[in-house]
Amino acid sequence: MDLSESAKEIKNSFLKADPTLKEPAARILILNPNSTDSVTASFGKFIALRTDSNRFQFLFETGPPNSPEVVVDQATEDQATQACLPILEAATSGANPVQGILIACFADLPLVHLVRQSTLIPVLGVFDAAVLHCLAIGLDWGIMTTGKPWEPRLDEAVERMIGSNTQQRGKSTSGRFVGTVATGLSLAQIVEDGGTLRDEVRRVTMELTGRRGAKVIVLGSIGMSGMESVVKVIKEVGGEHVRIVDGLVFGVEALQAMIKTGS
Repeated sequence: MDLSESAKEIKNSFLKADPTLKEPAARILILNPNSTDSVTASFGKFIALRTDSNRFQFLFETGPPNSPEVVVDQATEDQATQACLPILEAATSGANPVQGILIACFADLPLVHLVRQSTLIPVLGVFDAAVLHCLAIGLDWGIMTTGKPWEPRLDEAVERMIGSNTQQRGKSTSGRFVGTVATGLSLAQIVEDGGTLRDEVRRVTMELTGRRGAKVIVLGSIGMSGMESVVKVIKEVGGEHVRIVDGLVFGVEALQAMIKTGS
């Protein structure tokens, strides 16, 4: 079975109604806005183990063929937005709309903002979810990302979300944000989970926790979600006290809470 078939299997398993449920489960759509099925397959299995199956039904969707294979810059963010917007518009309308949407891409995607403007249901991106979680924790935090170009892009995205990011002695004056540090690896290299990944995670952890004083590290790539090897290295280098924020996990949990409370 290839990875695209695996992704379809995961998706279809959540589309089947559970006959034991007394009330219809609230439906949450998790969209991978790139066209790489293997990414959807990897986080689909991970999320399946962390959800309230009695209350929620998860639908997984990969971006259509005209989505980029990987979101890497503004051009591919715009491409993903144009390709995936019709999917989300359809999911939030009609006779059987979903009750929540999580967009599984660690970036400040225009797609998230556009969908929010057109619906009243909760819509989160994993980037938003991670930042909100860090603000709630209230400790110095930083982001571990993929390629070097993402460092200024994510720093700027944090600034747009929480305000001024004026640096003072290496730390932000807003939100206790200490900045973004890249592993220099691509999404494909991260998913491969080899020795190079562990070496780079070690280096980035030393930079964030050692020189910049972060007490919280955000996994700034959807490919890192649920990766025990990454968590293990961060804990080995930074210490057991270092907190690790996975935007995918917190996004799922936040959406469930928002739907339960009607917020």
